[in-house]
Amino acid sequence: SFEIDAARLSALRERAMSDLQAYLLADLDDDSLRALETRLRCPGLVAVKRRTDEEIAACERERAQLAGDPEVEHYEHHHSAVTDEREELRGPHEQMSAERRRWEDSKWFDELQADGFFEPTYDPGLFQKFLDWRAGSFWMDEVEPALGRTFENLDELREAYLKLRTSADSVKEAYDGLGARLDALSAKRQRYDQLVRQPDVLHRQMVTTLEEAIAAHLDACPSDLRLEIAEGDPNLDAAMKKLTGLQKQSQYLRELRVVRVDSVVQQLEQQLRKLDRTIAKTERKIAKYGPGYRASAEAVNKLETLQRKKWDKRVASLDKVRTRVSDFDRYDHGSLSNDFLWWMLITDGMRGNDLYEVRVFTEQHPDWTLPLAPDDPDGVDLAADALAEEMIAGSDEAGLSDAS
Repeated sequence: SFEIDAARLSALRERAMSDLQAYLLADLDDDSLRALETRLRCPGLVAVKRRTDEEIAACERERAQLAGDPEVEHYEHHHSAVTDEREELRGPHEQMSAERRRWEDSKWFDELQADGFFEPTYDPGLFQKFLDWRAGSFWMDEVEPALGRTFENLDELREAYLKLRTSADSVKEAYDGLGARLDALSAKRQRYDQLVRQPDVLHRQMVTTLEEAIAAHLDACPSDLRLEIAEGDPNLDAAMKKLTGLQKQSQYLRELRVVRVDSVVQQLEQQLRKLDRTIAKTERKIAKYGPGYRASAEAVNKLETLQRKKWDKRVASLDKVRTRVSDFDRYDHGSLSNDFLWWMLITDGMRGNDLYEVRVFTEQHPDWTLPLAPDDPDGVDLAADALAEEMIAGSDEAGLSDAS
């Protein structure tokens, strides 16, 4: 289809642009980029490289600093030692945590905790002290069977819990601290590894930025500047002509789909609606006059107004122009000049005044003709073929319009 071919050509243009970018950015030193800025009239390329150089230098400084850190230089040793030390604490930590849960798994404990019963500053009023004594009594009734021991009073229970909590907190702090130490060691090593890779990452990002800048600049260049840029460099001239030609092919195909394919579909739908009305009218007469009713010759002719042969010819004509635009590859015959109509080259002179660019160019350059390439002796014959096609297409369209 027109859209599929246009998408394929757009992809080809992207690859062609990539090839041109690789050609222009073969050397990335300051002098080469400075020369490329002048050559393309595209400032800012050297600045991109210098920013990247500064970022790479900063990475190298940080990497060198980390490389001298014993924890990075002997990472495996330090990581293993801390891991072993933490494993030694795992058993006591888990044991104390389980013991502590046996004390704390109680709504009465939660109530005492909320009232500050276990804090050094605990100093309740008389009524609050009674409530806490009550909660403490219930808590003791739950804790003693769970622990398998008894307590003389609430104060003894409180002191026993605080002693356990202090020990458990100390072990947990040491255990968590070693975990944080392992995380810090890993983060430091990961940062070092990242800094080792970062220069290549930054370099690739720089190349991408340069490529995007060049592509945007070349796409935005007016025709006269493109001519100046390509002058004296056959490779650049050929590449820019190919880019221009591929862009024109995609543009023409998408516009053709709108002005010719969509319009054909609309006309065909109009013909079908007219045919439906004629059929419905005939069916009503059959229902009224019975099976013996015979449509007039004029009515039968109306049923044949779809004119399949002419529609087939028009579809074939559309397919022919699509194929010619899609398959074109003689980009070296084109021009970067603004006074050049690529449509005439790509289609070998097919009619195209229904396309905006062709119509405007023809109005502005009424006497312009496609220059005959030295190696294209068939140019005159192709022009004659194109004229014949235009006459046939015009005749078909007139017939279709009359039928409508």
